[in-house]
Amino acid sequence: MPSLLTYSREKSELSQIRSVMRDDIAWRFEEEWDCRGLDDLDEFLKTVTKLRSEIVCYDVTNKGAISKLSETRQDFDNSQLVIISDNTVSPMEYMKPSIHPASLFMRPLDERMIRRGILEILETIDKDDGSGKFIIKTRSGNEVLRYRDISCFEARERRIFVRCGRRELHFYDTLDNLAKRLPDTFLRCHKSFIINTAKIECVNLPKNTVVLTGELDIPVSRTYKPAIKEFMAK
Repeated sequence: MPSLLTYSREKSELSQIRSVMRDDIAWRFEEEWDCRGLDDLDEFLKTVTKLRSEIVCYDVTNKGAISKLSETRQDFDNSQLVIISDNTVSPMEYMKPSIHPASLFMRPLDERMIRRGILEILETIDKDDGSGKFIIKTRSGNEVLRYRDISCFEARERRIFVRCGRRELHFYDTLDNLAKRLPDTFLRCHKSFIINTAKIECVNLPKNTVVLTGELDIPVSRTYKPAIKEFMAK
């Protein structure tokens, strides 16, 4: 079941967002949503990593809320983030690549603002068709990952491990097979690694490494170094 999780110091906002989502939006998509709201930051941080919500609304006006968000954003990097703020907080504090919000709710919140913001996000999510997603079959069902959220694929222990933010999932396949199926944004850099070039932050060819978002150091082998050089030259 898809979910929306909200953290706000204002309990009335928790009710507002839940009400708009349940009564005015979810029915349009013919799908039931799990809508939760928390006014305790520590409880939110525990819940957000477990729930893996499609949409997260987060109040940045409490003391320490922005620093906590910066520290933990990778734990729910797949979620579309909506910032809840007011004129006491500078947008420069949260409009950062490391936080990458999808939308902004400025206080005072109203139903029209909430409806418009969430609908825009849902329409964006809905535009992602099967070609934009990587599906892993598990015993409990399918795990769906967006290609843009995947950092790399690694072959080890006779399995393939996919890194997505701080999450790591595994399945059975080979990198040779994957290389044939993945979009052009993915590049083989080592016998054991395929990387998402959109996640590259730094290439250090003298040290034969590529650094991906999240400070992931990936080795580059001699065989695949020409491919990395070709990518850098584009």
